[in-house]
Amino acid sequence: MFVKYKMVVLTIAMQKNSETIYFEDLIPRVHFMKLISCSLFNSWDTLKKEGSATLGDKDKDRALSVSKLLPGHYSLERLAKEIDGLFAKYQYKVLQTAINQPVGQLVIRNFGAGEKPIELDRDLANLLGIGRKLLPITFVKWLTSPTTYFIHCDLIDTERNLFNSKRSDVLALFDVKGKPFEKVSYQGSPQQVLRDCSTDEFINSITISVKDENGELFDFKGFPLLFELVKLNFFIYAMSSANLLPPSAPPAENERRIYPSLPETTNAENFRLTEISKIEKEISAKVKHYRLVLKKYKKARKAIHYSVVGLGAITAALSSGAVATSLTGVGIVIGPPVAAIAALSGAVSTGLSVVNKKLERKVNKHSRIHSLAVAKHDSINSSVSQALNDNCVSDMEFQLITREMQKYSQLKETLRSNFAQKQTNPLQPDIEKIRNQTQQEFIKQLAESSTNLN
Repeated sequence: MFVKYKMVVLTIAMQKNSETIYFEDLIPRVHFMKLISCSLFNSWDTLKKEGSATLGDKDKDRALSVSKLLPGHYSLERLAKEIDGLFAKYQYKVLQTAINQPVGQLVIRNFGAGEKPIELDRDLANLLGIGRKLLPITFVKWLTSPTTYFIHCDLIDTERNLFNSKRSDVLALFDVKGKPFEKVSYQGSPQQVLRDCSTDEFINSITISVKDENGELFDFKGFPLLFELVKLNFFIYAMSSANLLPPSAPPAENERRIYPSLPETTNAENFRLTEISKIEKEISAKVKHYRLVLKKYKKARKAIHYSVVGLGAITAALSSGAVATSLTGVGIVIGPPVAAIAALSGAVSTGLSVVNKKLERKVNKHSRIHSLAVAKHDSINSSVSQALNDNCVSDMEFQLITREMQKYSQLKETLRSNFAQKQTNPLQPDIEKIRNQTQQEFIKQLAESSTNLN
């Protein structure tokens, strides 16, 4: 028995990402595949929707100045230039940027933040990975745009190929580089590994796609993509025992090329960078969420508080008015309804007082959770900034950041359980008792009115 292999080079040109190419003739089973070269254009949009920014204080200025950024592919240099001149047409030239600083990829300084605050829309803020309101000095640690091209192929055997410890059909990957709409090329090295394939006995098509770290397809706007692949087909022949050659093992170098593995260092760093980016976004979203919830509870508590005070004043005024009018001859007709209204407003005031106490507990709980989220957000940001000083996230730094997120979840659950225990046996208002007291007070006022009239 001996083995013979056949190598075939495929050159594929596409006008659309993730396009399926069909062959005129059937191709025998493919056992291994490798990407030799690839070329494409940086024509996809980092800012997918129109971004905008407003200049001015909504509470003080009658008219706000608005500037917009069109969708497109923005490199770090181009984005810094656009932000520099964002409000130049309004003669506002105190907005300055600097790139590739030790504290972050981009630093934005708004020297007029005290008089003219700047607020970004959601799409532009998400691209920069910051909050919507610019601070006097805003640090952009890294842009949230994709940093790596991942080449996927449907012929890859996902059972035998792992990427970041997960089954994957990734054929190759390379860093995003170059200017917007510039053509970039990838050249595979002779040491590049061969990928195991899983196909039928014959195939008639192949699908190749280019995705980002999150598995989303790049939209290359109709610009061409070119791929050059090499595939290997193995054929096994049987011979009589008299013709067999002495057995020999394949060289260790060939064995490593047949059974490859992705570079661990690059994959580990990409995984850590992706994960800490998700953690930073998650804790930022938590801070924003609990800030809005706390604001709503405070508004509700304030409204209920003033309602209780107002109803209390109305109850006192109506009660004294009912007694005063009942002393007159004509007032005997008006006094009882006024007293009934006073009793009703008193009951409503009592009920709102109970609601106000519950809102007070809600405000206290969410105030502590918000403070916890802000503290952990600052701690995680500090750890991320320190980890990126050398442009590399070590395993120890990654564990420190993830441990901070776990501590936040544990402390939040502890706060919630503590407040839940306090509310297990709350003091419920005795509605029947309040109703009886109101009726007795009303009857007493009517009796006093009748006595005074007599």
